[in-house]
Amino acid sequence: MTITRTELLSEVLEDIGVLAIGENASAEDNAKVLSKYKFIHAYLQKNDLLPFDDDDPIPEEYVQPLVFATGAAVSMAYGIQSDMNGAIELAEAMIHKINKDYTGVQPTRFDDF
Repeated sequence: MTITRTELLSEVLEDIGVLAIGENASAEDNAKVLSKYKFIHAYLQKNDLLPFDDDDPIPEEYVQPLVFATGAAVSMAYGIQSDMNGAIELAEAMIHKINKDYTGVQPTRFDDF
């Protein structure tokens, strides 16, 4: 099962307390979270941790670590203190475990030439 990037952005805003459950995000809120999500995704993908692109549907097993790390990254824009480095380290550890449990090996990406 997967979720869309838009659904992930809403989960991030709900997780940090900016949105109530079921409330719709403003375009400004979505833009803030999207830029942080792209940053987090690029970092994790560069380290061969995510086997999907930033605009692809997100497999459910990756949702929580991405919500956690993206929420830590965007929270400062809302005046909420967070430990971004700690959040990214925890997300990396969670994704390493997901990748190991899911495939038995670390993911390998093959880009089209």
